[in-house]
Amino acid sequence: MMSARVLPKEVHGVFAILNSFIFVLSITSEGGVSSAIVQRKEINKKHISISFYITMILGLLMFLTIFGFSGVIANFYDEKVTQQQLILASFIFIFKSLGSVSRAFLVRNFEFKQLFIANNLSFFIGNIIVVYILATLGYGIYALIYGYIITQFVQSVIYYLSAKHSFKIYWAKEEFNHLFYFGSSFMLLKITNFLSSQIDKLLLGKYVSVELLSIYEKGQFISKMPPKYFGNSIDAIMFSSFSKISDPDQKNTYFSNIALVIIAIMFFFSTFIFFNAELLVQFFLGKNWLDTVPYLKIFAFVMPAMLLARFGDIIVRSENKMFKGIPIKVGFLIAVASIII
Repeated sequence: MMSARVLPKEVHGVFAILNSFIFVLSITSEGGVSSAIVQRKEINKKHISISFYITMILGLLMFLTIFGFSGVIANFYDEKVTQQQLILASFIFIFKSLGSVSRAFLVRNFEFKQLFIANNLSFFIGNIIVVYILATLGYGIYALIYGYIITQFVQSVIYYLSAKHSFKIYWAKEEFNHLFYFGSSFMLLKITNFLSSQIDKLLLGKYVSVELLSIYEKGQFISKMPPKYFGNSIDAIMFSSFSKISDPDQKNTYFSNIALVIIAIMFFFSTFIFFNAELLVQFFLGKNWLDTVPYLKIFAFVMPAMLLARFGDIIVRSENKMFKGIPIKVGFLIAVASIII
C-alpha cells in the first residue's frame, strides 16, 4: 500500500521479476529439511544440527549460483534487471537459512504468538520503515531490495531468539536419511508449487514492459491476499495436526469438512472482490493504479481453487506422498508456460 504510492510502476515491475526469481529459488535453499522437523513425531539434536547446516549450505549455494549466472539472467531479460540487483537480492538465501530451523520449532510447537511478532515486526522495520525512507531519498528499486533483505534478516534473528538451538555439528547417517527423504520430496513439491505460481511473471518479464508487468502483478497480488494469509494459517495448524493423525478415515473426514468451509469462504471473497475491485485498488494501491482493476476481476475467481490446492498439499505432505503431487504441478507449469509464450 505504501510502496505503491511512493515508487513508480516501472520499479514494481522490475521487483516483480526479482521477487519471482528469489521467491522460487529460496525454496531450494531451504532444502525442505526444516519442514521435516515439523513433520517428524520425534527429533533429536542430530536432526536439528543436520537440518541447520544443510539449509545453510544450500543457501550459500543458491547465492553463488545467482552470483555466477547473474549476467546470463540479466541478458535474458534484456537488462530490465541488472547483475548488481540480482546479486544483492540473492543475499536473502543466506539470511533466510539462518532462521529456518528455529521457525520450524515455532510451527511444530504451535507458538503462533512468537511467529506473529517475528513476521510483523520484521515486516514493519524492513518493508515499511526502510522502504519508505529509501524511496523518499530516491533509491528506487534498491529501496525494495534493501527492505526485502532487512526484513528477512530481522525475521531470522527473532526466530532464533524465540527458539534457540545449538550450533554444534552432529552427524548420523540414519538421521540424515530421515531428513533427506522427506526434505528432498518436499522441496521438489514446493519448487513445482512456487514455480507454477511465479512462471507467469518470470516469462512476462521477458515479453512485456516492466510497467505492464507491474499492473498485472498488483492485480494478482490483491487477489492472492485472502488465500495467502488464510492458507498460511491453515498450513501452520493443519500440517502439524494432520501429521499426527494415523487414522485415514478421520483424516478424510477432517479434509472434507474443512474443504467445504474453505470453498464457501473463498467464494464470498471472490464475489466481494469482483464487485468492489475499483474500490479495493484505490484503497490498496491508490488512484494511479486503476488500470489494475480488469486484472483483479479476473483473478478474483481463481482464489477458491488456489486455497483448495494449498489445502491438498498439506494432506500430501502430512502423508509423505510428495512425489505423487509433483507430476500434477509439472503439467500445470508446462501448460501455463506454453500459453504465455
